[in-house]
Amino acid sequence: MDVNFSELLSEDCIELDLKGKKKREIIEEMVGLFVKSGKIRNGKDVVEEVMEREKEISTGIGKGVAIPHRLIRGIQTSLIGFGRKEIPIKFDAVDGQPVDVFFMLLGPDGSTNTHLRLLSKLARYVHSDDFLQSLRTVKTPREIIELFQREEKL
Repeated sequence: MDVNFSELLSEDCIELDLKGKKKREIIEEMVGLFVKSGKIRNGKDVVEEVMEREKEISTGIGKGVAIPHRLIRGIQTSLIGFGRKEIPIKFDAVDGQPVDVFFMLLGPDGSTNTHLRLLSKLARYVHSDDFLQSLRTVKTPREIIELFQREEKL
């Protein structure tokens, strides 16, 4: 069974105008989307867990993209959020470039295989220059989901 990002993404977990200016602020904002949408309860704990993961190795994968992620005890299903910043920020990305496109991927503790498959699939999508350009230019959360729907049909 293959999970599609268009099914995991919801408009209330997409922010096209992130305000944070530092890695931690962006992660807090992204986790806040999950809290506001009712998908997770204790945002503070999740922020700390994601920040711990960032200390191991940055999730800035290059080309202006970061995918902070973590397996979290107590969540039932994989969650994905999307955020975009008008002015890129320093995120310790592997290519040293600032980041303006953010995905947060949280998975249930113990779902390592699913989590890795989702990460791998997402990394493939964002390595397409056309897809990445579209992520940077669409105007609404709905268009982000539709972008994934089109990509998943290919």
